[in-house]
Amino acid sequence: MKRMVKTLALLASLAVAASVSACKNLAGGNGTGGGETASAIIEFGRWPQSKKADSVTVDESDSEVVGMFTYYKGSDGEQYAKVSSDYYKVEPIKWRVLTNNYNGNKLLLAECALMPVQYYDNASQRTIDSDTVYANNYKHSKVRAWLNGIAYKKGSADNEEYNGKGFLQTAFTTDEQGKINNTTVDNSAESTNPDGDATLWNSGSNQYACENTSDKIFLLSEKEATTESYGFAKYNVYIRDGNGTTESARRIIPTEFAVAHGADKDNSTGGSHWWLRSPYYDPETIACFIHAGGNASGSIPVFMSIGVVPALSIAP
Repeated sequence: MKRMVKTLALLASLAVAASVSACKNLAGGNGTGGGETASAIIEFGRWPQSKKADSVTVDESDSEVVGMFTYYKGSDGEQYAKVSSDYYKVEPIKWRVLTNNYNGNKLLLAECALMPVQYYDNASQRTIDSDTVYANNYKHSKVRAWLNGIAYKKGSADNEEYNGKGFLQTAFTTDEQGKINNTTVDNSAESTNPDGDATLWNSGSNQYACENTSDKIFLLSEKEATTESYGFAKYNVYIRDGNGTTESARRIIPTEFAVAHGADKDNSTGGSHWWLRSPYYDPETIACFIHAGGNASGSIPVFMSIGVVPALSIAP
């Protein structure tokens, strides 16, 4: 079954809302099944999110480098990140508890798209340790490096731009990082298909599925993003328009900070496109993503910069 491939032209034509509301998502899962039901929300870590209030002034002489960003002190005592001439408040990250039984732990998904990032930054094949690695290989992807603060291969050389200063090192203190589990991330061909239908795409075959990884931070797979017990509906459920009766817990709204960095925000749904870790089965330059309306049957070129919605696991 061939899925729709989103192109550069489609994304370029996507309507972006003129004003950006505060990040607020639909109800998610409760970790026990039942589809689109209310879930627990917890706060963990910090990230720039909302635009500075007009009443707050920022002192750029009082700054601190935190991971990939420089934060400045505001007159309200809070920290702010700068994008062009605007400032964005560093705030607690809200996480949706998808399940309390993820190998005995909690599986958390960020409530918002926090930043747009490329899955990989070009369509080129690479040779790594004598193996051919394609652009939609998650293990060697740019977005995985960004999430975990590790180097990634561009050709034969290591790219160090996120090494030690990725999302993990920016959003969490050293103590908080210690509370995040090292998760064995399933990158099998089965994980690239919807839950309960492991042979839907290409009869279940995916030559671009990579070996499992061990990560603190990761993206959801196609299988996980369609798992009913996590609060998600079937892969083709989405919001048709702003007043539609069909809703999807996969509709993720971008923060103002993410939009300032170029994340899309659809006028009709309020949602943003966001990456899954699953490669598409053909061609090697395509990876899976969630549409702004929540549809989980889309794929898009790896060099596009769309929303990142991190996931992680912590002890119950």
